[in-house]
Amino acid sequence: VIVRIGQRRPYCDVVRRVIASTLLSLGLLCGALALSSWWVQRVAFDTRNTSDVAEAALQNPDLRGDLARAIADTVAVELNLDHAAVESAAQTALVQPGIATEFSGVLRDIHARLIGEAAGPVMIPPELVVRATGNPAAAQLPPVAVDVPTFDALDTSRRAMHRAIPLLITGAVVLGLLGLVFHPSKPTALRIIGAWFIAASIVELVVAYTLPVLLLPALVDSPYAELVAEVDKATIGPLVGVLIMLAGAGVACLVAGSWLERRQAAPPAGVYRW
Repeated sequence: VIVRIGQRRPYCDVVRRVIASTLLSLGLLCGALALSSWWVQRVAFDTRNTSDVAEAALQNPDLRGDLARAIADTVAVELNLDHAAVESAAQTALVQPGIATEFSGVLRDIHARLIGEAAGPVMIPPELVVRATGNPAAAQLPPVAVDVPTFDALDTSRRAMHRAIPLLITGAVVLGLLGLVFHPSKPTALRIIGAWFIAASIVELVVAYTLPVLLLPALVDSPYAELVAEVDKATIGPLVGVLIMLAGAGVACLVAGSWLERRQAAPPAGVYRW
């Protein structure tokens, strides 16, 4: 009969396991929050991406309609034209790829005003007004001013995330390494990491779409909030790829943890009695 000699786990190992698992979980939580904050900052608070998706953004009827209305408010009065006709012409023109691309700078300025990065009305130059209305007489008009309100909540969130992301990354690295190094069971630590990676990839995907596309336009009473939603929908592809790789890494950690546990459980030479 083969009898394996067992050893009772010391109490200090249990305490060490709890503390290390807590540190590891806190580090992974910091990493998940850092990834979420980075994506929200990239989509909602980085105006550099807005210019690249002007064509897609102006496909949004609310955003396009408000911009066309602002153009018509000035042009119709100054040139004594029918407001509805000018607005309809601008709506039609703004969906054309070439004209939409020319309005990329205007959309970037709107985004900057919305989040508090810049102040004052957005000015649409006369040459763009001509392109939008198809009326050469608009070239003689002053620039069209578009009032875009700044939402304090977005401005505060933008500043807070800018400060928080480096701290979250530092916390993720320090706490994660401490938890991994001091954990008495490396297989358990790997399984914790794997579970967090898989859960985080799912949650991040939900947050990355829900917050900018559904929640922000519902909370911000402005058609220009749709601009953030369109930026997110146009740029979410690379993030999906990263999250798929993160989930794959989580599965790899779970497999590695199970393999390492079986290897450690295999009895080494000299631990059997006959």
